[in-house]
Amino acid sequence: MRAFAAAWADPAIVQQVVSPNGGVLAGGNFNVDNKGLTNTPWPGYYRNVIRNVHDIIVRTEAVPDRANLRNMARILQAYCFMVLTDEYGDIPYFEGGAGYSDQIFFPKYDAQKDIYDDIIKELSEASAALSASGRIEGGDLLYAGDIAKWKKFGYSLLLRAGMRLSKIDTPGSV
Repeated sequence: MRAFAAAWADPAIVQQVVSPNGGVLAGGNFNVDNKGLTNTPWPGYYRNVIRNVHDIIVRTEAVPDRANLRNMARILQAYCFMVLTDEYGDIPYFEGGAGYSDQIFFPKYDAQKDIYDDIIKELSEASAALSASGRIEGGDLLYAGDIAKWKKFGYSLLLRAGMRLSKIDTPGSV
């Protein structure tokens, strides 16, 4: 019976390891280096969203009337960095997006744990600082300036970040 079970499982194992499939079907094939799937988040988030959101944060820092816009940008930036660090591990975070504003063209890479610690701080502060009595940002494409929805988004990302770190500091965990 054992020989039958092993022979029955062989085709599935062989198909998983040696597959002629490419493109999206290559996800289970560990012999194919499919950079088309893993290369997409970097230019989409880092070169576009992070750069633009960083610019919003820098430009609105000294403008109290745009506090809601600044905190929305902080939440969106935290989300983008969370996606990037989940995909690539250590990434340029603290100096990320500062090429135009601070002339940092070769930012240093930061450890993923340090990134998550700061993401949690950013999400906590930005979500708490959003104010329904402040200026409503009409150009907001995500939630049309609805502060309650932005707070919900920020706090749900905070929960997600906490879940990612739940076992990091526990001795013996992986």
